[in-house]
Amino acid sequence: MGLPVDKVNVIRRRLLRTLCPAVLVCLSVTGCTTPGLGRGGPPIARLVMFHELTPWLNLDPGRDAEAEGFSFFLYLFSAKGGRGVHRDGIIHIEIFRRIRTANGDSRRELVDTWTYPTSEVHYSKTPNQYFGHYYRVDLSWIPYDLSGTELEIEIRFEDEQGRVTYATRKNLLVPKKAFR
Repeated sequence: MGLPVDKVNVIRRRLLRTLCPAVLVCLSVTGCTTPGLGRGGPPIARLVMFHELTPWLNLDPGRDAEAEGFSFFLYLFSAKGGRGVHRDGIIHIEIFRRIRTANGDSRRELVDTWTYPTSEVHYSKTPNQYFGHYYRVDLSWIPYDLSGTELEIEIRFEDEQGRVTYATRKNLLVPKKAFR
């Protein structure tokens, strides 16, 4: 009724000889990526920044009481899964100093802009149980003295296709003496 075993083996070998090179050519042309870490997947829908109650970093050699930076966690939420994912792209951070005028109004003044490719930022090896994967950013604002300053922080993520997603602006008051 069926084909003899010898005939089946011959057909199998012929298929492997013709299909394997075709599959390898297809993979090399389209690229082979690992979903979830870096490339591919749905676009980023939103960014969320979390920081600890005391996010300040003491980075100067003298170890004085002033903060020279801060640390935060950045989640890139996928449009499809609703959880934090890793993606290739650039994280842009702008820090503004809030200046209060005599009449009570305030204006903002750009301190500086930092850019970090996601490949150079510490990322989670295992996902957070509730929010998924994240990036941890330790930002140093040396040589600026921002002690006792109200800061406004703007963060955006630009993916490889040039799509930009913005986080909600965050205001932080840097203490004059963050460390004892």
